[in-house]
Amino acid sequence: IISGPFARLTESKRSRFLISSHTPITWSVGSVLYGEDHMKALTDVQVEYALKTTHSRWRLEGKFIRRDFVFKNFVDAWGFMNSVALLAESMDHHPNWDNVYNQVTIRLSTHDADGLTEKDFQLAGAIDSVLP
Repeated sequence: IISGPFARLTESKRSRFLISSHTPITWSVGSVLYGEDHMKALTDVQVEYALKTTHSRWRLEGKFIRRDFVFKNFVDAWGFMNSVALLAESMDHHPNWDNVYNQVTIRLSTHDADGLTEKDFQLAGAIDSVLP
């Protein structure tokens, strides 16, 4: 019996959590905006301002903002990803991410807006707050 935040996931989505630690994980879920209008993409000036003022550890990579994280070991990296997954689910906004051993790369973009929106920067700030 599966309970907690993973109970709502379908069997196929739950199976994504059972990937061998020897295989690099690339998981691109995308954004889902339930019950909201599509968010409007931010201008280049707005994105640059947000990156310079409050999100200086994130960098622009095409239509994404990106941040790389390095942890002590795989367990710490996975624990961080688990926290981010629950946070992202609660915000209905999901990252594109890669994980190899103790390294995690997160890329954020609002696919429905074909670019960056306020929602990406809100999630970036929330992700930053998860760090010790």
